[in-house]
Amino acid sequence: MAVIRYGKDGIYRVRPPGGLVAARFRHYEARSGRPLLHDHLLLSVKGQRLDGKWGSIHSLALHENTVAASALYNEIVAAEVCEALGLATEPRIVTPGRRPVMEIAGCRTS
Repeated sequence: MAVIRYGKDGIYRVRPPGGLVAARFRHYEARSGRPLLHDHLLLSVKGQRLDGKWGSIHSLALHENTVAASALYNEIVAAEVCEALGLATEPRIVTPGRRPVMEIAGCRTS
């Protein structure tokens, strides 16, 4: 969740009513030239408050949700690819004791 902080020491926090300003750039390959569909997201560090003024995004609150948002995004992309190509996903344990990562079945490179 993104919040705008303002006031002395950022004591006041509100959700930006109009959302955030961001730009997404889609890439289809890695620097090596191998296929690698991925997106980059550039996010403004400013957001508009309820009073119309602009304030700084509370970066700690944003960071706390980045990992969860990234995992959700990756799962949605994988589901769309699988649906379009008639493939399936399978769980892979990356770190013991943590939830598995979903990957496209049969696409493991390591």
